[in-house]
Amino acid sequence: MRLITIVLAAYFFLLSFAPNMQGAQLLNLSSFIDHYEQHLETNPSSSLLTFVKEHYFSQINDLDKEHNSLPLKTSINNSVGVYTCEQNAIKFIPFEEIVFSTKEEKFTVYEEAYNFNKFHSVWHPPRIC
Repeated sequence: MRLITIVLAAYFFLLSFAPNMQGAQLLNLSSFIDHYEQHLETNPSSSLLTFVKEHYFSQINDLDKEHNSLPLKTSINNSVGVYTCEQNAIKFIPFEEIVFSTKEEKFTVYEEAYNFNKFHSVWHPPRIC
């Protein structure tokens, strides 16, 4: 599990340098190394930096197969199309409007909840029978 984590971390670290780079281009890394070794055989005094400048930043267009197999020399374009069609559309069925009627009846919770004795008032003291 730790090895998988390290490999994925390295993969995403390399992809962070070029966000538009396609990850499949890293599979061509072995051809890059092979071509660099061939380049060192013909020019032993050149460095990796001059090799990269010559093959990637110069306007020389080599039509060799080994130059096309280098990473980032070709691009892979993919497109995805999604087509949908509507089936079994739900039909709107209008229905009659229902009218509710209400009675105008005065109802108060306060009077119903309490039992008032109308014969006593606040001014009369309580009586013992």
